[in-house]
Amino acid sequence: INSVPRCFKNQAEYRYRGRIHEMVYHAERSVMKYYQMPQLAIYHLGYQKQVIEDRDKIIRDTHLMEAMIQDQPTANETQRMYGILANLYQSIGEIDKALELLKKGLAIVDDIFILSMLQSTYVRLLIQLKQFDQVLSFIESLPQPVENVKILLFKSFSHHQQGDLAAAIVAAETALQIWEATALM
Repeated sequence: INSVPRCFKNQAEYRYRGRIHEMVYHAERSVMKYYQMPQLAIYHLGYQKQVIEDRDKIIRDTHLMEAMIQDQPTANETQRMYGILANLYQSIGEIDKALELLKKGLAIVDDIFILSMLQSTYVRLLIQLKQFDQVLSFIESLPQPVENVKILLFKSFSHHQQGDLAAAIVAAETALQIWEATALM
């Protein structure tokens, strides 16, 4: 389950850009505003197990994303590649490489949606490595208040793993409040 912008106005101002994992951009706006609609499910079949196991696709995608980052590290259409490529590195067991790439992306990304995705991915990988102190330090370094439900759930999990149940409950309750407030009724 992921939230990726899929629906947009069918007008000439809106176009896909990028070499791979293209994104929709507006011709005159540098920043797009996205809305999540949990009740609208779109089933994307491009990442079924059979497709992912196709090594040629992984190798091709890796080279394309690395080239985008090398050629245009701060371009709007490149910014998502930091997270997507980090997920790919993680899937083949190269966690340290994924974390380094995410750090680079976090330092330059200015799109709020993409920044949130990179933050969530970074924290998820730290949790995978059981680095709960680093998770909590990273989350504390974020601009307050944190309103990313995934980040708050990771915070809750990290507090729980460290035995701080009161802090875990507070973070989980905050995540639930934000989710309920943003969900369409």
